[in-house]
Amino acid sequence: MGADLDGALDATATQQPVATPSGGELPAGLRLGHFQISKKLGAGGMGEVYLATDLALDRPVAVKVLPAGAAAGTARDRMIREARAQARVMHTNVAHIYFIGEDAGRLYFAMEYVTGETLSDRCAKGPVPAEQALSIIHDAVLGLREAQRSGFTHRDVKPSNLMVDGHGVVKV
Repeated sequence: MGADLDGALDATATQQPVATPSGGELPAGLRLGHFQISKKLGAGGMGEVYLATDLALDRPVAVKVLPAGAAAGTARDRMIREARAQARVMHTNVAHIYFIGEDAGRLYFAMEYVTGETLSDRCAKGPVPAEQALSIIHDAVLGLREAQRSGFTHRDVKPSNLMVDGHGVVKV
């Protein structure tokens, strides 16, 4: 059962979406499918990440959006492959993918929203004690190993892509 991302997607939202701007940062309140954007969390090589609300399930999610100018060709195909590969990985140390879709020419996927801080933010506060650093590295390696076993290679492992949640659990 594969999603046809070139055709229309089934509507799963409880309300009609608002128009999506063609470029630039997505404003709070904007809808992509059944996800309502709250605020921008960050940006990277493959797109921008936003905090959003899954209106169908009433839960917070992180929504990664491919930049409008990159919606065709290689970047689009790579993002679809990334979402599908990551969705196959079920592990405590890997952020879960919930949905992939397209709205007004914007390709996006929704994933688990991890509260806490990036390892980069944690390191900026000062040295990480050796025992905690080893635990973080161990958890990240477990997640990366499981991803590799599922056929997914993370191509951008760095402190800003490792989240440490409020319970000390690392998510790749």
